[in-house]
Amino acid sequence: YPKGFYSNKEYALEGLKKGKWEIIQKGKRIALITVGKAFELGLELKNEFPDIELINATSIKPLDTKLLDKLIENDYEIITIEDNQIIGGFGSLVLLYLNKNNYKKKLHIFGYDDKFIKQGKTNELMDENNINYNTLKELILNLKNML
Repeated sequence: YPKGFYSNKEYALEGLKKGKWEIIQKGKRIALITVGKAFELGLELKNEFPDIELINATSIKPLDTKLLDKLIENDYEIITIEDNQIIGGFGSLVLLYLNKNNYKKKLHIFGYDDKFIKQGKTNELMDENNINYNTLKELILNLKNML
């Protein structure tokens, strides 16, 4: 399972409010919601796509339902990225909330499939499981072409 630590000092988690996520970059039509180590991947994508909304989910529970409601209301394409199992993970919690609130689009969840994950560095494991820059860049470009 992943080993590592959070090293991004630029986005220190100070002054957080329970159930309120950080909007790192405001955007239009596509929202990238990251949690944990996946936030660093979101920062890389932010540089290439200045028009996507980058959200740092600083808590898994409670969800930031006000922010999710805004994304639903404004018809955003939503992508979640986590360094965790998909089943029972952050993306599945977001999916449950979106389904209960009539989200009409497909939620794109990036995380580990339901299989044994060997030990190793988080970045390497994420890359081996297609939770990487190139895979997400391709998805974002495809979504932008459909909008």
